[in-house]
Amino acid sequence: MSADPTQVLAFETDCHIFSGCGFPAPGLHSFLFEPLWGNADSNLYFNKTMLLALLGSIVVVGFFWAAFRKPQVVPGKLQMVAEAGYDFIRRGVVYETIGKKEGEKYVPLVVSLFFFIWMMNLWSIIPVAQFPVTAIIAYPAVLAVIVYVLWISLTFKRHGFVGFFKNVTGYDKSLGAVLPLAMLIEFFSNLLVRPFTHAVRLFANMFAGHTLLL
Repeated sequence: MSADPTQVLAFETDCHIFSGCGFPAPGLHSFLFEPLWGNADSNLYFNKTMLLALLGSIVVVGFFWAAFRKPQVVPGKLQMVAEAGYDFIRRGVVYETIGKKEGEKYVPLVVSLFFFIWMMNLWSIIPVAQFPVTAIIAYPAVLAVIVYVLWISLTFKRHGFVGFFKNVTGYDKSLGAVLPLAMLIEFFSNLLVRPFTHAVRLFANMFAGHTLLL
């Protein structure tokens, strides 16, 4: 039988280097946090990961607001750092993957996603916080859903239903006899596997990294 998570969490809280109980091996219980507010049984509560996500959002928004609330032609130190970060994502990510003309309007979204995820990961090495928020699957999953819905809607808008179907199935007459198999693989890859892998790649890296640190 598996142990009660609340009992394991209580054990880990009471077990430390001076208690004589030995080293508590890391496990799933290392990713469970007591509610700071509310009751976990009611699914209406506020815990450490939620607090870090909220603080991370405030930090990112506050930084860019402070940097650009009074932009100068000759930027100060804070504006210069913010511009460098923004330009790095714009040129190194958006322009390289979407193109300059089409990608410009998506720069704010990609910049927001990048710095939000970066801040959520950065909590893992900040004293007191010491936990990557994206090691909880719910956060990468929501971000993956946002990108997935945006991709689906934009593909429909640009190519229509027939074009969307060809796009997600990789339709190409030159494939000949293997075309049906290739279309089936591409269909499952793009519509079913892609959002899952987007969420899991981020989650698995941070989950494994935090477990190794523990």
